[in-house]
Amino acid sequence: MAQTFAPSECEDQVGAKKSALAEITFDIVVPEEGVGFVEGCYRTNDENWQVYFLTNRGDEASSISVPIIKSKAIFQSGIRGVSGVVPAGWILNKETVKKLLAEAVGVDGWIEVYGPDSLMLK
Repeated sequence: MAQTFAPSECEDQVGAKKSALAEITFDIVVPEEGVGFVEGCYRTNDENWQVYFLTNRGDEASSISVPIIKSKAIFQSGIRGVSGVVPAGWILNKETVKKLLAEAVGVDGWIEVYGPDSLMLK
């Protein structure tokens, strides 16, 4: 049975404040059945856009059993954001991405908007 969400190993979240809603974009069409990776942008409290990149560990022999999320990632361009990997067998779709990012960034939920392309920012 494929899993879409469970608690993750998310760094730096002790005592994090939650914002009500934040904005999120998706660079690609993400079907309900999931994809191998998802990337896009997000911002909280009308601050600067940040980037996220999540990938599905396609190897069934992988030793990870929960998502591993780096909430203070720094991409090649120097832009900050979130990166991570979910275990094999997980469905990496919008619902999963939104839940993992909400936990990593400390928000209650997302408003999907049109925004910058993460490839341009990375």
